[in-house]
Amino acid sequence: MNYYASRQRAKDQRWDYTCQNNDSVWPVGYCHAYRELEPMVRGGFDSESLERENAKLRQHQAKYHADGHPTADGACECYRQYLLDNELRLHGPPLKPDYLRPCAVCGEFTAGLAEVGHRAWHLCDRHRNREEVALLFGSVGTSASSY
Repeated sequence: MNYYASRQRAKDQRWDYTCQNNDSVWPVGYCHAYRELEPMVRGGFDSESLERENAKLRQHQAKYHADGHPTADGACECYRQYLLDNELRLHGPPLKPDYLRPCAVCGEFTAGLAEVGHRAWHLCDRHRNREEVALLFGSVGTSASSY
């Protein structure tokens, strides 16, 4: 099981957003030095897919850092920005929607959807953008996952 949380470093009392699995803890999101994905000997991405994934990483290269945060909340906000930058998916309605749901902001019926990780909101064309999702997404705290 992976446990995600803001944790304080013993060496300098700064905070990183981290993942813990058993006795191993490592920084995640932007809370580590920037590095590109490397080819794996077995499995993994083909060279074209690897370059595509690295191009996505390069878009936010300047946001990676290894100097930590002065507060736990600062580390949580850093991870929140990472999720919004890298996990946000905006889906327009299909040509023939099977169902309509009220927009989470204004109530207008829509088949549009926004997702960040495992969270999703039905949003109309006017509200299906990063700014509205950031307001709906709220803050990041602790979580657990099995993947």
